[in-house]
Amino acid sequence: TVTGENTDQAVVAQDQYEQAMLWLKPGFAGSVGQTVSVEPGKTYSISVWVNSAGDRPVTLTVIAGDAVESNSIDTTADHTVNMKPSKFTGQNYQRLNVDITIPNGVEEATVALSTVAGTNDIWADDFRSWEWTDLTGTENPGPSAESENYYYYEDF
Repeated sequence: TVTGENTDQAVVAQDQYEQAMLWLKPGFAGSVGQTVSVEPGKTYSISVWVNSAGDRPVTLTVIAGDAVESNSIDTTADHTVNMKPSKFTGQNYQRLNVDITIPNGVEEATVALSTVAGTNDIWADDFRSWEWTDLTGTENPGPSAESENYYYYEDF
């Protein structure tokens, strides 16, 4: 779902590898979102790679019932991806990540990427979601992992 101003400037385009990416042109101000199925009581991580090397902040927000989590970046201009191999190597991308525990009785969450109008293009790619597990395969260690200063992510 696309909401905001100049919604025709939020489009799906092809990258250099002919893979689909979200392209938010300079005149777009608003959000692009999708509703996804979730399970109550489970903790999920949702992420996206973002390129906004200019004056436009970008926010990833997840809403599940009364639970709302978000993460923002002002610019990716000072963050060049150096890891190899990656299709983002040498480009100004940064990964936005949100962790959220789904409240009881909630079976849907809305994932949205939002921004304001500005002078630069924004590119977003590789939206992902995964359920937390610990190293033994036990499902859903949840927020206690955060308080104990250890994290489980899928990109290693």
